[in-house]
Amino acid sequence: MNRKPGVGSSNWFEEVTCIFCGNSETEAFDSGTYHLNLLPPLSVVRCKQCDLLYMSPRPSATIRNEMAHGKLPPTLEPYDHQPPNYVPASMSRAALFEKRWQWFETFLHPGTFVLDIGCSSGIFLEIGKRKGYQTFGIEIDVEGLKRNLRNQQRVVQAFAEEIPFSEASFHLVHAHHVFEHLADPLKAAREVFRILRPGGFLFIEVPNQFGNIMFIRDRIFHRVPQRKRSIRSIHHLYFFTRKTLVKLVAHAGFNVCVLQDNYSWPIPKNWRGFFSLGTRIIGSWIGGGDRLKLLARKPE
Repeated sequence: MNRKPGVGSSNWFEEVTCIFCGNSETEAFDSGTYHLNLLPPLSVVRCKQCDLLYMSPRPSATIRNEMAHGKLPPTLEPYDHQPPNYVPASMSRAALFEKRWQWFETFLHPGTFVLDIGCSSGIFLEIGKRKGYQTFGIEIDVEGLKRNLRNQQRVVQAFAEEIPFSEASFHLVHAHHVFEHLADPLKAAREVFRILRPGGFLFIEVPNQFGNIMFIRDRIFHRVPQRKRSIRSIHHLYFFTRKTLVKLVAHAGFNVCVLQDNYSWPIPKNWRGFFSLGTRIIGSWIGGGDRLKLLARKPE
């Protein structure tokens, strides 16, 4: 990926080109920048050729590496006073991962090899191990690594763009809310393709942060909300939509098996429920919900 210094010190910010076409011609996506409450030079842009949404300039590799090791550089203090800790959120997903494993059991046999990218607390690995699968994980966050080591999970510190396993090692690779954080999601998807066996599966879940029908509606009516400025304002580097998530795995060589979008909140039971239901009906054609789930397969 081509990189060049952003405004200010090159140690703190970097500009990036589109991962699909290498195009540096972008247009400002001001509603995304406003919603995240970003301070200059950070901003959200859209590739004019591919429609991919991403942050550029964004926090540099130097900053991201410090955050992964539990440090918050002074330049990011306007966003928070502590680095992010994803372990508690990961531990709260046990019920969700249990249900997901039940689905995986319909096409995977016990004993097969599964890798979890960004395994955080290791809850997904623990459930799979209990069900008889050979589970492995990679993680860069030090807190997640510590917990996995205490629980004797087979986890190594590594970036998704450089997975330290040999070709055709796994039957399934799982990535829950990981690809939106990566410096180069396409390189990571190609790494997954390399380590999967022919006929193996990749499962990805990402937020549909700026492509969902609710955000589209708010843009139309000029009422995009602005979130409180925090570390969550800057922890996503890419903002996938239905179109660009499919493009991601297709560029890596995968065939899409399933693409679903979901809503993270229920329909209200008061008079607002009628409008919420109407929004979702429109969303079945345009935008979709705020969560995207994709299952792709490596050709045999």
